[in-house]
Amino acid sequence: MLSSWVYQQIQGIPLSTIRRTNFFVIKPHLTLYIDIPLRQRIQRMKTHKEPPSFFLKDDKLIREQELYSKLIESWDETRYGKIIVINGRENVMKIHKTIVKVVLNEIK
Repeated sequence: MLSSWVYQQIQGIPLSTIRRTNFFVIKPHLTLYIDIPLRQRIQRMKTHKEPPSFFLKDDKLIREQELYSKLIESWDETRYGKIIVINGRENVMKIHKTIVKVVLNEIK
């Protein structure tokens, strides 16, 4: 739900319209957001050596990060489900272990 809202806004659709037209979407039990500084994220993306898509161009990445921050800040867990922010500044294996731990704690 969170990423859908971000990417639709990047395409120019107002958040109020997105919420109104997606009223039927099933609320996720859990949303994980890996928070990583833009510069570090771009560096990691370069190591994959894939051509950038529409959403991975610098101006879109900046807008994407702004929208995620804004939405997470105002997130209403009772309406949209639980959200957990994961520290993406760690190395990839530590991030992986954190995600596994969080998910396992949620399904117990």
